[in-house]
Amino acid sequence: IQTVDPRIWGAKEDCATDDTVAVQAAVNYALASATQAKTLTMTGPALLTSSVNINRLVDTSYNDFVIEGHGKTAGFCVSSPITMFDSTLTFSTTPVSERVTFKNVYFQSANPADAAYVMSHKFLRIVFDHSNFLQIKVVSGTIYLQSWRFHGGYATGWAGTFFSTTAAGYDIAVQSVDFESGANGFNFGTSCSQCRAVN
Repeated sequence: IQTVDPRIWGAKEDCATDDTVAVQAAVNYALASATQAKTLTMTGPALLTSSVNINRLVDTSYNDFVIEGHGKTAGFCVSSPITMFDSTLTFSTTPVSERVTFKNVYFQSANPADAAYVMSHKFLRIVFDHSNFLQIKVVSGTIYLQSWRFHGGYATGWAGTFFSTTAAGYDIAVQSVDFESGANGFNFGTSCSQCRAVN
């Protein structure tokens, strides 16, 4: 099986039932091979009440771990101030997990004022391909953020800073993303090299 569906583990994907355990089980199955990930498919908004861990040790994986949405609101929602995706890999001052692509995925927070984020700063080589963000921010961290891509989709209704680090950014690319009705966009504490935005 090359695709994995959290509903196999009992996920309801209705943004009302807690699907955290089911999503984590599906992610674990998809990443059972340390180097070759299966695709995780979403058909509705799975409610997460704590972080789901994605552990892909940097420079050891052979493909992207793709999380793909099939449907207008297929993806993930939160109703509390949590980070949707994190890593339990040993962490010091650099990203530890890598190569995750979100394709046609919907992210939503019930309250834009919450400190809710899509990912922790432990990741690099992240792609958001035609993914949408409603009342939620992507990341806030204290270490450098490297190789993050945003292609298509929209972001709306967030409070605070959408993408932020108190350190530097490297190779951050934004193309054809509609940003509207939000607060602050991208913030880098020191500098951002090879960063670009294309309408």
